[in-house]
Amino acid sequence: MNKVWALFRGDVRSVVRCNKILLVMIFGYQVAYVFGALSFLGILTVVLGGMLAYTSIAMDERDGWNRFVLTTGYTRKEYVLSKYLLAVVGTIFCALTMGVFSLIGITVGKMNSDNSILPLLPVLIGGTLIMLSVALPLSFWFGMEKARLLSILIIALACGFTGAFAGFTEGNDGLPFQGWSFTGLMMIVVSVIILAVSVMISLKVFDRREF
Repeated sequence: MNKVWALFRGDVRSVVRCNKILLVMIFGYQVAYVFGALSFLGILTVVLGGMLAYTSIAMDERDGWNRFVLTTGYTRKEYVLSKYLLAVVGTIFCALTMGVFSLIGITVGKMNSDNSILPLLPVLIGGTLIMLSVALPLSFWFGMEKARLLSILIIALACGFTGAFAGFTEGNDGLPFQGWSFTGLMMIVVSVIILAVSVMISLKVFDRREF
């Protein structure tokens, strides 16, 4: 497990170093949402947080790191688990920061607590993890070079998911927490189960992949 954490920390440093514009965009969207912009922007940041793992895999393949790291004492299993850890942490971290910004918006009077995105965060986390549970095994199987069409599809699905969800929330004046708590809980439970299956599939397909 220590090696998984080591790879994860390396991934975080690499993402921060090479994707500053994306990170600024994520937090910029969150601030914009709090100060009255479309809820689409706030919702999209949670999806983008999870897709940092997808971006990390693409960077590894571009630089040949995914092949090199296997010659330095790390196993394929540890490499795969580190990417899933990045996906989960990225999703939850962006959801938490979105929650913090929402609380700040409510406190300073820029946002109505009835229409806050806070009750929807568990649903967004679950939805993002389910989407990544489909995308990551395919990227480990085919590689990012052969999965260019997949990346376009993922972006389209992410935008469609966030757009539809934002449209729904924009069309409802009140979203009581009680109405979303059970849905959010179920989404988290389902996403954990699907994610576990996704990890097992990724381990099998990546173990058979030839470089």
